[in-house]
Amino acid sequence: MMSDAASECSIQTLSKPRMNNHDDRDTGRSIVQRCAGFDPQYPLMRTEVSRAKRLPLLVPISYRAAGDEPWLWGRIVNISESGVMFTPAAVEPGQSIEVIFSTPVPIESIAPGRLICMAKVVRTAPDGLAAARFDECRFLLEY
Repeated sequence: MMSDAASECSIQTLSKPRMNNHDDRDTGRSIVQRCAGFDPQYPLMRTEVSRAKRLPLLVPISYRAAGDEPWLWGRIVNISESGVMFTPAAVEPGQSIEVIFSTPVPIESIAPGRLICMAKVVRTAPDGLAAARFDECRFLLEY
């Protein structure tokens, strides 16, 4: 079955350049298929980005704007090794934030434990949801 991207392809015929103006040999032609969603440098290859597995995990989260003093409280809706969705959130897209949470189970390559992560808010919703992409995470050690 063909994808929508495959149906939006165009065929281009490219002529090879002549060596000089007096060269009347056949220039030769190559046919290149260019499709929406494909990298033009590699016309027959598609770049795929796999999405991280999301885990519904209803645990508390503390967050604040990077460098701010007061911590705000919320609840995680879902989490992956690349980011977190939480609510309620008083943040804006593009904002750098710090988050602290504890996970009782491994999340892909992240071991269970109490973590502090630097993140960037990638989207928000009117209902108070926010999604943030992790830039760096470290374990918090308690003495």
